[in-house]
Amino acid sequence: MSNMPQIRTKRRRVLGVVTACLAWAGCLGFGWHAAMVYETTPGKQAARAPLGQAAQNSAFRCVVVAHALCPCTRATLRGIKAAIETYPNDFECEIVFAGMSPDGSENLDIAESIPGAKVTRMSASDAAKKFDAHTSGQTYIFDRNGKEIYSGGVTSQRGLDDPRYALEIFKEIYEGGLKVKPLSVYGCALGD
Repeated sequence: MSNMPQIRTKRRRVLGVVTACLAWAGCLGFGWHAAMVYETTPGKQAARAPLGQAAQNSAFRCVVVAHALCPCTRATLRGIKAAIETYPNDFECEIVFAGMSPDGSENLDIAESIPGAKVTRMSASDAAKKFDAHTSGQTYIFDRNGKEIYSGGVTSQRGLDDPRYALEIFKEIYEGGLKVKPLSVYGCALGD
């Protein structure tokens, strides 16, 4: 009978360890789920196309509205860079930084490394008025007549640094017919 208190104490310790492990696993599962929901939830997409965006010196014009510090936009800009490098004479490109100044940001460095890209800046409210852009990474492609050919994102989720989506979109436009459904825009909300 003298061993009963020791057995009860051991059972309580084991039960405490098991309970702590289950709580820890539950927290990990919840955190993983929350991260996956965030990664795959798109931002607000543009509802209307901006006017006056016809290509001037090539067949197509690409306009990307970006936030200076959005980590997801790095993937968008790298995809756009790969596409412009693949079709250097067929697409002209403008990267519009909306909101805070991009000075010193990695996104500005990437934008400036895109061959022939024009980099401009404007307030987020002006970008919303001119481009109906609300989410960093909103990408438009127009033809020589200013007709919108594409409006959406060029990545399949937040921060996915894989240029194949942008390359596929540009390839299909270049070959004369966009078969892919426009992708959702994944990025930070634009704001001043």
